[in-house]
Amino acid sequence: MAATVARIGREKSLGRLVKSVYNIKGRGAPERRRLAEAALLRANPQLAREAAFQPGAMVVVPDLRDEDLADDLKDVQNAPDEALERLGAAISDVSRRAKSAFEAAAKSSEETLANLDSDELKGVVSKTAPDLAEQLGKVKATAEARQAANKDRASQVSSLLKQARKDLKAMRRGVG
Repeated sequence: MAATVARIGREKSLGRLVKSVYNIKGRGAPERRRLAEAALLRANPQLAREAAFQPGAMVVVPDLRDEDLADDLKDVQNAPDEALERLGAAISDVSRRAKSAFEAAAKSSEETLANLDSDELKGVVSKTAPDLAEQLGKVKATAEARQAANKDRASQVSSLLKQARKDLKAMRRGVG
């Protein structure tokens, strides 16, 4: 790749530097600017840090007419789709795991409440420790409160995941 050398002037960002050293205009300019930024970063990794933008600092300015930029453009164009696919898979995974966890918690709550309501437990408590009968009622109330809180959390998580899917769908329309 052919290159020249330039000095940083008052530019404080990669975008400003690209505007200074390349004359990128017309159709496709935003994509070509992104490619120019990527090429500058490859040639000058120090530009990833803001501190590198010191007046007078030398930078290598790659020639953007090379054919490998077409491959770079394809990579840049495919990156959002790939990221959205990974995000969609992550949302699906979280949704599946959350559903499983909340179903297990609901089943456990039902079993706990069924055990607390069982005649067998009530009979054992009344025979062996009648003074604990009142505590049994408090335990049941706590279990019911936890069950209700779990249902609320499940509903909130479900709503958040539904919104995430909706937002992902909108992002896909924006990229495509």
